[in-house]
This record gives sequence, structure tokens and C-alpha cells, in this order.
Amino acid sequence: MQVWGLVGRSPLPPSSSVKAREGSRRIPTADARLLRKAGIIEDASSTITGGWIIPFSVVEEKTTGLRRWIAWPRDKNRDDPYEANVPLLHISHYLSPVMAEAVSCLDVKASFIISLPRETRHFFRCRVEDGTLVELTRLPMGYKTGPGNF
Repeated sequence: MQVWGLVGRSPLPPSSSVKAREGSRRIPTADARLLRKAGIIEDASSTITGGWIIPFSVVEEKTTGLRRWIAWPRDKNRDDPYEANVPLLHISHYLSPVMAEAVSCLDVKASFIISLPRETRHFFRCRVEDGTLVELTRLPMGYKTGPGNF
């Protein structure tokens, strides 16, 4: 799939401008509406932006066109000195205490299950196509300290 070729490669031109740091990718307006309704993004607070995510989506199922939205915190992962030191076991070890059937089908698949404290949301921002600045309300799965929080 062509989208996977973008992961791991910088989509930004080498530059120190604010525009380059905030990223060239924006959330389509229709997708932003759905993400707001689901409580995954909200309008950014007045706190100064501390970091940017790279938003994109991939097609999960060709027949249905179902897409999965991804928020990649590339810069936050690179700059954060903390490394998660969590020896992860097989997922079945964690699911049985919390009703594996329900969690594995809903929460883990949805990815955005851990609420971000309000004072950290300014590290996970991006823009909608119309220029609106938004921030995540939930921890993205790709954040390197995520396993320690899960």
C-alpha cells in the first residue's frame, strides 16, 4: 500500500520555519467533524503549541473503504528523553481481567483509549484543512511512552 511508504520518512521539507514544524498534513474537514464527535480531537487551548502530530489515514478494508485514522507523534517520540521500560507480554495476558471479548473488539482496535491530561494536550496538535488548530484529547498509539500508560 502506497501510504505505508510515507511512514518513517519525513513529509516535511528541511526548514526551520513555523509552517514546516507544524507539518504539511491536515485533517480533512469531514474527518475532523467525526473525530470531534468521537471526542478524539478538540479546538486547541490557548497554551503555546509544544509539539505536532502527523495526521493521516490508511484503508483497512478495500471492499468497504473503511479507513483508520492515525496520529503519528514523530517529533515528540524523537525529542522525549523518557523510554518506556515495560516488558510487554502477549495481549491475552492483559485482556482476560478486563473482559477480553469486549476490549479486544472495541477499545484496543479503536486505539485512542487513554485520555490525555489537559496540561499535556498542547504537545499533540495539528490543523484541519480549514486552518483550525486542534489537539488530541487521547493518547495516540504510536507514542513511545504509550505502553507504560496502557
